[in-house]
Amino acid sequence: MTQSVIMRAYRDIHKNDIDIDSYNILIITATETETKAMHEEMAGMISRVSCGDYTYYLGKVGLYNIIQVQCLQMGSLSPGGSSQTANVALLEWPQIKAVIMVGICFGVDKKSQQIGDVVISSSIRNYETRRVGRKLEIPRGGTYQSDKCLYNAFNNLKLTWEYIGIDEQKKNLTLGEYISGEQLVDNKQNRDKLLSESPEAKAGEMEGNGVIAACVSARKPWILVKAICDFADGNKGKGKKKKQTIAAASAARCCAAALEQVTAFESIGIYSERSQTIPNSQANLGVLFELYKKEYSPYFLRRDIDNLVESYLEGHSLWIYGISGAGKSTSISHALQTMGKNILLVNMAGINSDSLESIFEWIYNEIADMVGETTIAPHSYQLCIKAIVSLLDKHYTGQQVYVLVEEIPFEGDAFKTFVTSFSSLVVSDRLTGTSADVHFVLSSIDNPTFHVSGSLQKVKSMVKFLEFGYWSDEECEKLIELINSNLQKLSIKDKSNMIQQCGNLPRPIKDVFREAYQTGLNDELTPDSISKLLRQL
Repeated sequence: MTQSVIMRAYRDIHKNDIDIDSYNILIITATETETKAMHEEMAGMISRVSCGDYTYYLGKVGLYNIIQVQCLQMGSLSPGGSSQTANVALLEWPQIKAVIMVGICFGVDKKSQQIGDVVISSSIRNYETRRVGRKLEIPRGGTYQSDKCLYNAFNNLKLTWEYIGIDEQKKNLTLGEYISGEQLVDNKQNRDKLLSESPEAKAGEMEGNGVIAACVSARKPWILVKAICDFADGNKGKGKKKKQTIAAASAARCCAAALEQVTAFESIGIYSERSQTIPNSQANLGVLFELYKKEYSPYFLRRDIDNLVESYLEGHSLWIYGISGAGKSTSISHALQTMGKNILLVNMAGINSDSLESIFEWIYNEIADMVGETTIAPHSYQLCIKAIVSLLDKHYTGQQVYVLVEEIPFEGDAFKTFVTSFSSLVVSDRLTGTSADVHFVLSSIDNPTFHVSGSLQKVKSMVKFLEFGYWSDEECEKLIELINSNLQKLSIKDKSNMIQQCGNLPRPIKDVFREAYQTGLNDELTPDSISKLLRQL
């Protein structure tokens, strides 16, 4: 099979020369070989924009406009690595709605895998974070799930995937777990040790952790699309360039195949050029936002409790609690972004232990990743508390910083343990922190005040506790009017019934409108149709 070489044409432009609103997909590569392979899949002229230290390439892949950028360095944490590259790109191009990392990886089994086979991430586990004791080494890295919409789009390819690589060999497509870390693994013994800790892993690589850190902080969907270039068994250097070229071409082709689907990404607000449901000028789908971003401020319904959140955050740490779907995270995000604060997002979703040691190692490692520290967390929770305070003082001297803790997974006794231990961190920071003005911001369903007692009572002078409950009928009506005025108007037969069926909560109200809009309902929302839409969710 003869592959023709395409001489790419680039047009240097200024960012302001184009309408960037439709460029919603960011594709990140780590090496020049990966970048070249991706550009082979971009149709026609590619526009080139220089912004600061990075060059961005704008063009079309499949049915979608994309922005592509290459990391300045391999790995996640190095200056110019994937974390910095993704963070800078998401700030430079705020209209981006999804991030895809495309490139090369190492495989785990020569018997079932070959060079150029593509592995799509269902999840990524960080193999670097671990407790190294005197006699025992325990992995502590979290596992993070790829975005469901992106995963489904690539999963769709399994039924039709037929690709003959540039080496004239058929390439397979697999979806599964990745392991990711800073080590360039090329030693079979070391590789097998990592795989013994993650027996379900299908591949390994170096940039995924950085992409996750940036995307979780910015609340952007992400996925990895990489192809196997070696097996990390000591033979990486043999035919390296050829194998990496084969793998990069496979990964790029797979990414392009996914972007040839007409409607696969609509649930995250990305529409193809052939979509029949592209929002028209009368439909501002931002009003249905799930995760608050600054560009959604016109669609934020400010309530009295939101004013209270902002006033509390000016001088205190804050713990919001209450029923799911009441807008706790939205209120916090709106307040912090409106106030222009430094935010460190600690996502607890991947923690798999409720021990004090695990909780504080997790918090330390999350913060360390974001500020670029590579030191290992201390082995005791008391020392970990001191290390966290020291870390914040070191990197935020003379500044305010808000540590936002989300997705707290504990309940019952485990939640009590978390509340009491985290209260110790707050008190310790206030008493021993010297140079950073640190505020902690948390949200949970369970009420934390039940577990703040005894010696921890002093935490109530440092942390404001605020309960979020059901919305009033009047607040729900205002939300319905705000949504309906920004979409193609739907007649609502009985607003009171709609509010009641949605439980006086904003999330179900938005879900009903989103489902109605996406399924093409354009006449009237009756109690029966609302009930049906809620059952579909």
